[in-house]
Amino acid sequence: MAFQYKITVAVAPDNLVKHGPLIPGRVAPFTSRNPKDGIDGFFLIDTGATQFSIDQSVADELGLISTRTVTSHGLGGAVPTKCYQVTIYIPAKPIGNFPPQATAILGFPTEVGSVSLHRYHEGLGTLPGRMIGIIGRSLLQFTRTVYDGMTGTLTMEADEAMQHPKKMS
Repeated sequence: MAFQYKITVAVAPDNLVKHGPLIPGRVAPFTSRNPKDGIDGFFLIDTGATQFSIDQSVADELGLISTRTVTSHGLGGAVPTKCYQVTIYIPAKPIGNFPPQATAILGFPTEVGSVSLHRYHEGLGTLPGRMIGIIGRSLLQFTRTVYDGMTGTLTMEADEAMQHPKKMS
């Protein structure tokens, strides 16, 4: 696997411990092809999650209509989860022979489940920004991710195949 993109986020080490590994991004309607569309914020990297999820408030703000409901399993047991078609945008740096200021916006048209993220982060203090979603293994399978708790740095190197994550079953 040849890595083509790099995502690097540096936060205060105590925020990395408190809130977990967060990367910036956007959630937009499925039909969006403009990386400036939608709602921006942070995605939590969750190795226990199978798929992408977005906060239900993001789906509501975007006026998304649920396409179906599935049963999700997690710390809260089995729960019904609304699914939505969205495009996720994540900024990255291309790896290779590119100028240092070169950037790419990776777009993922995909199906996501919805969750109530504020419930899981109550009492942790102020987040560094709005929590808009979770990134799970459907995308992480295409990355090499380094969580450096000592420096507060998260680095993901990603293969282009990450732009085609597997659909929820």
